[in-house]
Amino acid sequence: MSRDRSRDRSRSLSRDDLRRFSSDTSSDDPKAVMSRIFIGNLPTDRVNRDDVDEAFRKYGPIRAISMLKGFGFVQFEREESARKAVASENYSFMRGNRL
Repeated sequence: MSRDRSRDRSRSLSRDDLRRFSSDTSSDDPKAVMSRIFIGNLPTDRVNRDDVDEAFRKYGPIRAISMLKGFGFVQFEREESARKAVASENYSFMRGNRL
C-alpha cells in the first residue's frame, strides 16, 4: 500500500482516496487559479488530506488538495466554491491552529 508523506504516518491512502482527488494544484490556467485557495498555518503534522477534504468539501466539489509543511492548497471545480470557502474559513481553527 502506498503512503503519502504529507499525511499522518499512521494512516495510508487507499486506492479510492487517490482517485477521489489529486495533489496537482499548480495549474497556471486563469480559471483554475481563481478556484484555488491557499491555506496558511495548516497543522500538517496533525492533519492529512482527508481532514482537509472533510473541512472544505461542503463548499463544492474539490479537484485537488496539496499539502506542504505548514500550508496547503485546495483546488475547487468552481470559483464560487473557492470564494465561499475563503469567506467562511478565513481565520477559522483546525486542530488548534488558526488558519
